[in-house]
Amino acid sequence: MLPVSGGQYVYARRAFGDYAGFAIGWSDWLSSCAANALISVTIGDYSDVLFPALHGHSVAIAVLMMLLLTAINVKEYGPATSLSKSPACSRRWSWSGWPVSASCSSPKIP
Repeated sequence: MLPVSGGQYVYARRAFGDYAGFAIGWSDWLSSCAANALISVTIGDYSDVLFPALHGHSVAIAVLMMLLLTAINVKEYGPATSLSKSPACSRRWSWSGWPVSASCSSPKIP
């Protein structure tokens, strides 16, 4: 165990050197940003389908969700911070939405 904060960057740097640690650190940061963007766009798209009153506003909803997720990560709200840092919890939350969206939407059969 290494007594330094930094996540997988620290282990990669120790095992493979400075360059690998740098590459791993940046890829971790970029993947975190991409995950927030993907979550925001997905919520915007699904709200367009699940809530007919919001039809046509998916981009605005995605932007608002991105701002909300950014505020949560910047302010570090207690339990929300631990949820956003845990990939297992993130997967559980994202997969739990599928049954809800499937039960709320009905396909249009011609």
